[in-house]
Amino acid sequence: MTEYDAMLFDSDGVLVEPPTYDPMAEATRETFRSMGVEDAEGAHIDAVVDDEALTADRLADICAVYDIDPVEFWETRERYDEQSQIESFHAGTRSR
Repeated sequence: MTEYDAMLFDSDGVLVEPPTYDPMAEATRETFRSMGVEDAEGAHIDAVVDDEALTADRLADICAVYDIDPVEFWETRERYDEQSQIESFHAGTRSR
């Protein structure tokens, strides 16, 4: 195994292009479905995908509409989003 002196996380797109909308939207839809919400509003999916503009209060408001816990929702969404990005890298549809 390679040893590293440091690990760099890029969250602003300077080093790594951010993921595209479609996989993030699907991860968000899958999150809603996993929490029993089959028909989440498109505006709510868009708001969650645009997480730079999403505040904790806005997320709480969205989750309140569906009577789901915002912390559980966000943790689940992050897992689905992470998995979708890993799958995209493996499929060759996303690069560094």
